[in-house]
Amino acid sequence: MSSTQFLKKMGYASTKVKDGISSVNIASGIQSFGKSKKALECSAKLMLVLTESEEGNELLNVALMYLANSYTDGDKSTAISRSFENSRFENICRQMLFSIDTSMSDSEAEKILKSLGIYGNMLDGIQRSRSVNGFRCMLKLQPGGTIMMVISKI
Repeated sequence: MSSTQFLKKMGYASTKVKDGISSVNIASGIQSFGKSKKALECSAKLMLVLTESEEGNELLNVALMYLANSYTDGDKSTAISRSFENSRFENICRQMLFSIDTSMSDSEAEKILKSLGIYGNMLDGIQRSRSVNGFRCMLKLQPGGTIMMVISKI
């Protein structure tokens, strides 16, 4: 799958999630950085970055970065609050899962996100991962308070 195909699937998947990234926002906001990198600013705290092969025909990985720096105070046991940005991060992660497996149900996506720790466990700094349709999905709190959901080709 190329990054162009992935982004089209993201647009289609936007109808399955609340507050995801619409196909209109994808088309108008995507920026290319050289031959193999693309980025889409989703909000002031959310950015989607795609990396593909030099030939441009294969998506290598996609990362959703959430600048959640309010979680760097050392209390990693605190549950994530249900702010709009937190919910939007969760919904775009779900949209990404629907994009790599178009037949995935909402309950399957929910199960994967839960196993990755999206409902609070991610704040412990442990990287969790799952294989989905030939891709590895990973979620981790990075130093500096950035939460990343990364999907990489296996």
